[in-house]
Amino acid sequence: MSAGQDDTAARPDQDCAKLAPRFQKAVEAAILECVLGGLDTYVFEAYRSQALQAAYYARGRSVVPPERPVTNAPSNLYSWHGYGLAVDVISKTQHWAAPESWFRQVAAVFRKHGCSWGGDWTQRDLPHFQWGLCKPSPSDLAREIVNTQGLRAIWQAVRADDTLQDASAAKAAATPSPPAATAVAGTAPVPADIENLQLNDNARDAAVVLRARFPHLVFTSGRRSIRSQAQAMAADVLKNRHFIAATYKPSAVCTACQKWVDAHAEAQTQSAIAEGLFSVFAAMSEADVMKFSKHLTGDAFDLQPVTADADTIQAFIRRLPLLDKFLDR
Repeated sequence: MSAGQDDTAARPDQDCAKLAPRFQKAVEAAILECVLGGLDTYVFEAYRSQALQAAYYARGRSVVPPERPVTNAPSNLYSWHGYGLAVDVISKTQHWAAPESWFRQVAAVFRKHGCSWGGDWTQRDLPHFQWGLCKPSPSDLAREIVNTQGLRAIWQAVRADDTLQDASAAKAAATPSPPAATAVAGTAPVPADIENLQLNDNARDAAVVLRARFPHLVFTSGRRSIRSQAQAMAADVLKNRHFIAATYKPSAVCTACQKWVDAHAEAQTQSAIAEGLFSVFAAMSEADVMKFSKHLTGDAFDLQPVTADADTIQAFIRRLPLLDKFLDR
């Protein structure tokens, strides 16, 4: 959501240093490329405070003119501006009156730097650019995270904070072991049980958000080796011989695993089934096997089933940033 034109009642903050680190770099690089290419761009508004949002909200209500409200959002957390993840960019000479063709040229540059454009929305907002991993508008979950854990937790959730990235890169350069504990919201280390899951960044951040919201949750599985993946699947096959075909995305590996189970009715123990599935994995290409389950790449985790507040927890999980799939069975 763009701020609209400036007036004496509220002046937009143009300080890009208040943006999420990776988004700040993207904006500054895009602006520089635009200027060098003959597009006289500048950031009219970057981070938007609650005080400024309140001033915008008053326009057309307690403050007139204008005669009509300019925004229906009383909180700055209903726009990515309030998270340091959006900017309004206009022309130094044409200001807000620049033609759509001008904004399209600017948008082409911003896309190259990982940003999305409000001009692509159904309700178009031509001057608006935001971090590309953000949905068009913040969700209730985003507001809950920032209110309970701070802005940095949101930046980490959408990979716009280079703190974790830099720490992971430094650790990876020093040792092949999984990333060390890092800070969430700038202070708290990753809990030991979550660190031990050996997850990649996105899955680890989601686990940290879950733990902060529901401290009683128990994580039972994270990254798996091929053998441990076979053992986990075998436990489920014992309960349902059609589990593999019913659970995993269709693929050559999925078909081969289910075919083995169907052809070996005599395999009635977890160890026997696990050995059979492991032999199937061993016969397939490593690339295909690694695509079979996100556990193998550290991009998935399992939780111990719960009964209390199950619906609330499931609804929260389904709204996690960057969620790909949630299986509740």
